[in-house]
Amino acid sequence: MAKEKIAAVVVVLFGVGVWLWVREVRRPELFKSCTSPDGTWSVEIYRASQGPLFSTSDLFARVALRDGSASYERSLYNLDMWEDAERKFHDLVCGDLEARLGPHGAGGGPPFVMDKPGR
Repeated sequence: MAKEKIAAVVVVLFGVGVWLWVREVRRPELFKSCTSPDGTWSVEIYRASQGPLFSTSDLFARVALRDGSASYERSLYNLDMWEDAERKFHDLVCGDLEARLGPHGAGGGPPFVMDKPGR
């Protein structure tokens, strides 16, 4: 009887541990950020895993004005592996009216362009 109770407690604790680990793995992580030269708006690039083990990851952008009056979120890319983000999207450059994330792809394909909110 005591062995069964111990086994049940171990199973429950293991289940709680797995649940907490999956929640942590799927939490979006800030990958890159930049602020425009004039300081009026900013871009944050996040990556988020779609699952706890061998799964794809999403790359998305949050773009906002400094005063919080306008903002938007944009899905950018679905990555095969978490590490692909560093290889494919190593530059983030902000200007006064747009930000560019790239290069993208082995051939240096076109960068993703995010416009200043309200433009």
